[in-house]
Amino acid sequence: MSLKFFFDRVLGGDFPEGSMILIAGEPGTGKTIFVSSIVNEKLSEGKKVLFISFNETERDYFKFMKSIGLELDRENFRFMELFTAGEEVAKTQLGFIYEEIQNFQPQVIVIDSITSLLSSFGKKEVRSFLHTSLGKFVKRVGATAFLIAEKPFESQGIGYGVEEFVVDGLIILRYEKEGEHYRRVMEIPKMRGRKIRKPAYEYAITDEGLIFFDIPELERIPADHLRESYEWN
Repeated sequence: MSLKFFFDRVLGGDFPEGSMILIAGEPGTGKTIFVSSIVNEKLSEGKKVLFISFNETERDYFKFMKSIGLELDRENFRFMELFTAGEEVAKTQLGFIYEEIQNFQPQVIVIDSITSLLSSFGKKEVRSFLHTSLGKFVKRVGATAFLIAEKPFESQGIGYGVEEFVVDGLIILRYEKEGEHYRRVMEIPKMRGRKIRKPAYEYAITDEGLIFFDIPELERIPADHLRESYEWN
């Protein structure tokens, strides 16, 4: 199953316009791959994408994405390579981000990761940026913002106070242990304007990106019918 399966069967449509979506997950669950796959789709639709990274260089990002078949180095894609080094630097970088958003006018914005920003900035300042500068822009132009957050391994919460932010959608990528093995599971506990058919889906990370598994639902059989089926003639 491909990303088409995600939009058609998991989400039941596209992401709501003018929304902020939080993608939270443990290390290795494929958060950046998942969001970059969505970015690839949006670029193909002609939309402008601003990808803000605090975790890796532009060169490393393009190299890895190319290895899984995602050619993102396009005219309508802009990559901001930032770093966290204290509150004063973070304040300056928030200004750079807002200036770039105003100049480029993207329809899709990615921050990878909001956790890195929080590590050197207070929750109050980050919340103010998300719900004033970024939030107002997203609502005004009908854009979509994806906020990637690191979730501590086997933690019930998201961590770093990220769960306190008001977002329109929440997607959680996690590991689930089965015997001696782990499987990857996606949960969507919240998505404004979308009725999520199933609470969780299994997925795998391959050389071609994320692959979703359509786990068939068991059909409920009435008890009377079961008794009739097992009666001896």
